Amino acid sequence: GSNRQRSADFRLISATNRDLKRLITDEDYRADLYFRINGVTLTIPPLRDRKSDIPILARHFITKIAARVGSNVRSITPETLTFLQCHQWPGNVRQLYHQIQRAIIFANHHELSLEDFPEIYEETRNSPDTPLPEPAAPTTMKDTVGNIELNLIREAIKRYGGNKKRVAEELGISRSYLYKRLAELD
Repeated sequence: GSNRQRSADFRLISATNRDLKRLITDEDYRADLYFRINGVTLTIPPLRDRKSDIPILARHFITKIAARVGSNVRSITPETLTFLQCHQWPGNVRQLYHQIQRAIIFANHHELSLEDFPEIYEETRNSPDTPLPEPAAPTTMKDTVGNIELNLIREAIKRYGGNKKRVAEELGISRSYLYKRLAELD
């Protein structure tokens, strides 16, 4: 509402998943607006076409979200990362972010696993096009026994709500050994 000219220095960043050139041709989008705002165009493929980015993004989101919400979640299992890479992610990176955020908020352990993603698991399991990941096979007897032991500890911690004394008693191990194994989970 002024009659004086004012200068402004800003950058406009906009995003769409639509084909604007086609929309202009179909006269569903104003050509003059397109040419005013279209300085540099970056085309970023959808997350389903760049699955190798998922582990990097997941770890970044875990660090960022866990710090923000005060969670003890610090990592994600390799099987879960493989599982997340099998999903099609129709909501792209934003959907991945929200799924990890939901998993962290409801997790009561230090490492995200398949059980922390029930919605995605159901979608993937019910989709005939998406193979479910096979758990990584341990290479040695020591690895196999170690994985079984850690799974037993995880389950007992869930069952006893984090009460380490009761976990150690149920598993027949000392609390110091339990703390040592828990440190390995972090």
